[in-house]
Amino acid sequence: MCLEQKLLASKEEVEAERAKCSQLATGLKELDGKLTNLQSTYQNLSSELALTRETHQADKDLWAVERTCLASASTNVDPNNENERERKITENALSAAENVQRKYAEYQKFYTKEVQRLNSRMKEMGSKELRFRERAKELTERIRILEIEQRNLVSTLYSNPHGNSNITISGSSSREADQLQGSNAG
Repeated sequence: MCLEQKLLASKEEVEAERAKCSQLATGLKELDGKLTNLQSTYQNLSSELALTRETHQADKDLWAVERTCLASASTNVDPNNENERERKITENALSAAENVQRKYAEYQKFYTKEVQRLNSRMKEMGSKELRFRERAKELTERIRILEIEQRNLVSTLYSNPHGNSNITISGSSSREADQLQGSNAG
């Protein structure tokens, strides 16, 4: 009867270890899914940053074209009145320069803020990815340890069905193992 109780207790421990392994595997799968999501978000942010940079360059090129158009439009004044023509060219040039400077400052401010926002977002994603990888590594190692303990326990149970040798169980079950060894001696 004592041997049956030992086997039953050992089977219960094995089932508990299997349940722990299953929970850890589920947690690892969830973390892996989160890591995949973070990686895709990181790629999206990288492409978004590249698009923002390209947009900024396109805006600069557009302003250059617009500036040349303004300069050519200012030369459409009556050629007979030289002073009026020069004054008009100067006014248009100053106005265009002010507009370009103002727009450029606005775009530069926007661009700088956007780059900072995206860089901080990328750093945040990188740190989250690192934490998830560390956690996944810890869980993987824990699963390996539990599987080894489970195999050791199962092999000792099946290799010694009469309970005559010492059984070593790690963790919280060591007290029960001491009790089993004491009952074997008695």
